[in-house]
Amino acid sequence: MVFDRYGTLTPNWPRTFWDEQKRDCAVPLGIPEQAWIEALDATWHERVSGEFGGLSETFRAVAGRVGFTPTAAQLATAVEERYRTHRRVHELRPDAVGTLQALRAAGLKVGLVSDCTAELPELWDSLEMAELFDATVFSSQERTRKPDPRLFLAAAERMGVSLRRRRRRGRAGRGRRGGHAAGAHGRDRPGGPPRARPARAGVARAAGRRARGGPRRPRERHRGGSRRPAQPNVRSKRCSWVVMPHLVTGSLPVSSKPAAR
Repeated sequence: MVFDRYGTLTPNWPRTFWDEQKRDCAVPLGIPEQAWIEALDATWHERVSGEFGGLSETFRAVAGRVGFTPTAAQLATAVEERYRTHRRVHELRPDAVGTLQALRAAGLKVGLVSDCTAELPELWDSLEMAELFDATVFSSQERTRKPDPRLFLAAAERMGVSLRRRRRRGRAGRGRRGGHAAGAHGRDRPGGPPRARPARAGVARAAGRRARGGPRRPRERHRGGSRRPAQPNVRSKRCSWVVMPHLVTGSLPVSSKPAAR
């Protein structure tokens, strides 16, 4: 099973939180706060795709975009400030650890595929949660981001599992599209009632036959003649989306579109 990280295993911190953190980093760099915030927001895609390299190199490159050349000491102070914040935001939701441990105890491989900037892979080995995953794939190290299916293919290879048996869990959107493209099943984090989905082609053909008076296939029944009860998940040939109660805790607002970090 493959998990997303931000907003799935951890709360999705609001934009105001990240803007405040950016201001804290701007001070030691000697860059006007608003200019630094705008520069980081404008380079989000490049940062999450690892185009600048590590965090220190990233800060140097972004500072250059706004006409500043920070010293090594300034960079070290700003990087440590950024690390301090990221250690806080990497705290898992209260029931996440138990869920991950239960999956591993059941014999399942657990992987992480995350759209992230350089901070997460640089801090990963020092985080307590690192031991809960059999494989990790970080976009900034792979030099690409979701929905690129290569991220999910890499996770499957590192876990040593068949893609046909793999599941991913996270927010709907880029991760889901990438998982689909790689051939994985998906499990969305709960965020509201399931959306109505278009009927499958086979259902539409059956409806047409009934309208023309054609043969109708009898419904499958359980023992004792009762009809099969409605299933809680909406299935298709390639994907099964299941609403699960796990990992839905925390008081911070959750958004389907995370703020640029």
